[in-house]
Amino acid sequence: MKDNNLSFEEALVLAQKLGYAESDSSDDVDGYDVSRKLAILSTIAFKKVITEDLIPCRGIRSINSSDIKIFKDLNCTVKLIGTASNYNSRLSASVEPVLVNNTSTLSNIKNAYNIISVNGSIVGELHFIGEGAGKNPTSNAILCDLIDIVNGSYSYDNLSSRSIVATETVHFISGEYYVRLNPIVEDEKDTLIELLKKAPWVCKTIEFENNIVIFTDKLSSSDLEKKVANLSFLVKDYSFIRLDENIKIKYQNQTLNNCS
Repeated sequence: MKDNNLSFEEALVLAQKLGYAESDSSDDVDGYDVSRKLAILSTIAFKKVITEDLIPCRGIRSINSSDIKIFKDLNCTVKLIGTASNYNSRLSASVEPVLVNNTSTLSNIKNAYNIISVNGSIVGELHFIGEGAGKNPTSNAILCDLIDIVNGSYSYDNLSSRSIVATETVHFISGEYYVRLNPIVEDEKDTLIELLKKAPWVCKTIEFENNIVIFTDKLSSSDLEKKVANLSFLVKDYSFIRLDENIKIKYQNQTLNNCS
């Protein structure tokens, strides 16, 4: 969408033709595929049983060409990212679109490439990058599995032999958010802007063509969705995207994601 100025529908058809997305694209577009992978990796990393249904999950269906144009003006890129953390025995996780700087490592993961980032207390941040879709990596993985099975050399992480703790609650990951709001009626744009300026959770409010864009203080996606729902009488459609914790978004000589 960003590189070739495609609509969401056009980009999806192209991804399907290239073998990057399934014919039924729900798992890819709605984030379920990422959620399953995150559940497996988190269970292994944190020694806690984390199932897919415990992870808050949002896909990319609400992102449209207006968002992409705004991201270009802000020198940012959106990526669908699964995140999990375990600090002070508090397990948090989410799958949702995240806005990153164009200069970041995540921004340059394109086409069929995927990345796994691991942050350890001693080793710091480690990145593992490789192709995760398409005929060649898929057929290679299948063939390697078959050879291992035939030779009896197939290895796996035997979770049943570990001390694994059942998990009942996974918290939302909180962060600052980009929110695009498209007013139902153009004449009500000023009313909506005034409401947003009075909202304590809104840091900055700016206009991009027919859309109103706000940057929020730190909150969870569930809390944000409730707040945006309260504006439904003025808003035709919207999107909201969490900001990468390291990002600083500048526009017209002002930092947009800064509530101080």
